[in-house]
Amino acid sequence: MGRKRKPVTKKKKEDFATCSFYCKHCDYNFDIEWETIWGIQECTHGYVGFHTNDTYVDCPKCSQTVNDNDEEDSFKDDLLVKDFFT
Repeated sequence: MGRKRKPVTKKKKEDFATCSFYCKHCDYNFDIEWETIWGIQECTHGYVGFHTNDTYVDCPKCSQTVNDNDEEDSFKDDLLVKDFFT
């Protein structure tokens, strides 16, 4: 008779949770897993991290690019920085 094989155990996949996005064009909230975001980051600029300011994500409903930074908010931030240094 042959030897008994050890049962194969599957490695548990680590859960990094999700990141929530809001599309202001169609007023829709959706989540994307961090592993998906890291895949996008690695393909586009070669490094990954827990940031989304330079990651381009499209809304699944309207296909518009969703951005965490609103144009008006970034304009206000630029004014605050300029006022601080002058």
